[in-house]
Formats: sequence, C-alpha cells, structure tokens
Amino acid sequence: MKRIFCKDINEYNNYNLNKILLILFLIAIVLIPFDSLPYMKSILGELGVRGPVYAFIPIFIIIFIYFIYKRRIYFNWNIEKVLLALFLLWTIISAALNINNIINSEFKGRSGLEKLILQVMVVGFMVAIMYATEFIFELNKISLKTIRRCIFISFIFVGAYSVLEILQIYGIVNVEGILKNISYYIHYLTRGELYGDRIRSITGEASFLGMYTAFAYPWIVSYILTEKKLTKKIFYGLVTIYMIFLVYLTKSRAAYAIAMGEMVLILFGILIFDKKKFNKILIIIITIVSMVSISSFNKLNMYINNIRQQNAQEDGKTEIIDNGYNIDMSVGDVVQSLNSKTNHSNIARLGLQKSALNIGKANPIIGVGLGQFGFYADEYIEDEARVSFEIQRWMNPEEDDFWPPAFALIPRIVAEQGFIGVAIFIAFLATTMIKFLIKYAKAKENTLEIFIMVSIIGVLVSTFNADTYGLPQLWILLGLITYLNNKKEASKI
Repeated sequence: MKRIFCKDINEYNNYNLNKILLILFLIAIVLIPFDSLPYMKSILGELGVRGPVYAFIPIFIIIFIYFIYKRRIYFNWNIEKVLLALFLLWTIISAALNINNIINSEFKGRSGLEKLILQVMVVGFMVAIMYATEFIFELNKISLKTIRRCIFISFIFVGAYSVLEILQIYGIVNVEGILKNISYYIHYLTRGELYGDRIRSITGEASFLGMYTAFAYPWIVSYILTEKKLTKKIFYGLVTIYMIFLVYLTKSRAAYAIAMGEMVLILFGILIFDKKKFNKILIIIITIVSMVSISSFNKLNMYINNIRQQNAQEDGKTEIIDNGYNIDMSVGDVVQSLNSKTNHSNIARLGLQKSALNIGKANPIIGVGLGQFGFYADEYIEDEARVSFEIQRWMNPEEDDFWPPAFALIPRIVAEQGFIGVAIFIAFLATTMIKFLIKYAKAKENTLEIFIMVSIIGVLVSTFNADTYGLPQLWILLGLITYLNNKKEASKI
C-alpha cells in the first residue's frame, strides 16, 4: 500500500508551481496591513477582511492540486506540530462535549452552532497558513531578507496613506475627497469616511495599525544593523522614526506600550545575543534616538495643536475632539490612562476579560466550546463593569451589530477550551519560541533572527488587545519559526 504522507520535499519539485506559490506568498506578506477589506466579509466573516487570505486561498488550491497529483501529502512531525495537534484535538473534544448547549445557544440573532462553524473556519484557515508557510519555505528556500523586503513594501503602502491622513488632520492640505475614495475600497469599518484625528492608515482602525507595527517594526529596525552602506543605514533610520511617529499618531495605548516594549526587547536582545560589537553600540544609539524622537513628537504636536486651538477659538470652538481623543494628548497621557479606574474603555476591556476568566473558572476542564464566549459573557460579567456604556451596548440583545468580545485571546481560550486547552496552547507557543531562541542564541550569525523573535513577541502581546485567532502575521511567523527550528542549518540572511 502506497504511503499517504511524504517527508521528502524534493518530490514536489515543479519549478513553475513552486514559483507561483512563492509569488502568492510574498503578495500575502505585502497584504498584511490590509486587514479591513470589504469584499468577502459577508461570505467568510472575519476571514474575508484579511488581505493575506486573498492570496492564501489560491495557495491552498495549488498545494491541494500538488498533493492530488503526487498522491502524497507532505508532512513532517515535530514537537511544535504535536502540541498544535493536541490543542486542535482538545478544541474538538471541548466542542463535542458542549454540543447540546452549543445547539441551544442563541443571542443577537446568532446561534451557537453558527459561531462554532465560523470559528472552526478561522482556526482551520490560520493553521493552514502556518503549514503553507513552512511548506513554501521548504520548496523555495526563501531568505529572510526576501521576507523583510516584502514587509518593507507593505509599509510603503501604510506610510503613503498615512501622509494623506497627516495632511488632513493637521489642516495642511484638504485631501478629504482622496481619503474617502481610497477608504471606500479598503475599509469595511467606516467605509468611505474620514477616521478623525487619529491615524489608522490602510488598516481598519488605530489599534489595528498598532498591531501591524508590532509585527513590522522589528523587521524595519533590522535594516539599520544589517545594511553595510551608511546612506542606507540613515535611510532606514529615518523610516524607523517615521514608523514611530505613526504609532504616536494612533493615540492607541496598546500600540504605545507594545512599541516601547519592543524597543527594550531589541536593545537587550542585541546586547545579550548578537555576536557583533558594532551592533551593540548601534542599537544603543537607535534606542536613544527613538526615545528622543518620541519626546520631540510630543513637543511638535503640542506646538501645532496650540496653533489649531487658537484658530478654533477664533471660529467659536473651545477644543478639538474626535472619538473621545484629544489630539494634543501626550504619550504619557495615553499610557497613564491605562491605570485609570474611571476610563470606560478600561472598564469594558477588563470587565469582559474577567468575564472570560469567570466562565473558565465555572467550566475549568472543557470550557464552553469554541466561539461560545459571547453567549455566556452577560451571565458572568461583574456588576462593577456594567457602568460602562460599551458593556451595556454589547449586552443589549437589540444591538445586533455589537457582539461581546473577550478582548484578549488567552482569556477567551480559558473560557472556551478551559484551563487544559489554554495550557496546551501556551505550551505550543512557548516550545516553539524557546526552541528557536536556543538554536539561534548559539548561531554565529543571528542578528535577523533576534528581530524575528521580537516581532512574534510583539504580535503575541497584541493578542491581549484582540481575542481573534485570525491574525495571519502570527501564523506566518509561527510557520517561519517552525521551519527555521527544524532546518538542519541556520538560515542565511
């Protein structure tokens, strides 16, 4: 009987198909910041808004044709895949044991079974992205620098659109028509509308831009250390400062915290693990310049907004506010708001995260099933959180457009797959990253790998700001790291 599975990647040696897969994969990377597309949301739900999904669908089709033609499936077991398989198995068991409740659950016109099916699609698609990433890397032996170039191209789109937003926000040039026209094609949230006095760029909202920069920032900074020409180092240094400026303009508390955290991680990562003394000196300079830049942004923003305030008063206005954010808020003001016990956003986020943990405590072994948090949130939310108008909106059965989020992936897993499920998931992530760290801490050339580690840490931290599995950049990085972990020789950068 012919074997179904194959461990030899050389059996899939079709030049044309391999190059098509490579091109589509690189396009997927470029499309990462396009996370709010309006075209297939009604069909694919949250998958339909993610740009990389549009490239991965044909990738999956080609890989499927490959396997049908070869009559073999490429698969090679490793500890990362074992733990991920255990998590998926536990997710199935959890859903199966909760199936009666799932079938009978209904809230805001949605059924428990509907939510289960949609989330199975999301989880399955993301795991497939991880697999396809490893498969394509094996086929084409892609260099990390190639991936980095694609990430830089993605930032060109982000940076270009942000220029238009800056011109509009600060009243330099009225580009309202251009922004609305572009927004109509790339934003399903507030489609064809201005976003206000915060930067979101081509992403769905300001916090999403922060999640994108959490992924891209370490890769962009790495250029400064790996480029040999001084002119290129200066150029990418300026690009890095511009990215920090965009993070500043998001006025997103999570974006600020993650960006500063990544700065610290990069600093210590290079100082501890990088073998090149020059890089150690350079990263200290980069960190200092970055911190000075943030302080300068504060002063520049205050100066510009003093002028705007004066102009606003002349027009009979007292202050300039949009979406509850003063545009003259400093980094310190925004970060300090994280500790505010009266901030409605804080109350809502912590309230729903506690609700998820409370659900997990009540169902510690198997949870309530994949995709079911929203059906139980109201029952387990604490009274002190109900003062938030956001909580009231999410819990109101008549507000169909507002589904209760858990606001963080780990608490959501606790609620839906129990403490066993979250333990397996954390073990999967920890094992993957520790294995990567051990391997490349010993490598002679490890500069870019250090930045990859910081990138995935940043993305994982950003999942404490969003409760979705549907982050293509996370699963692409997991596929990349799994490939590098099990590669016999260290990747050449």
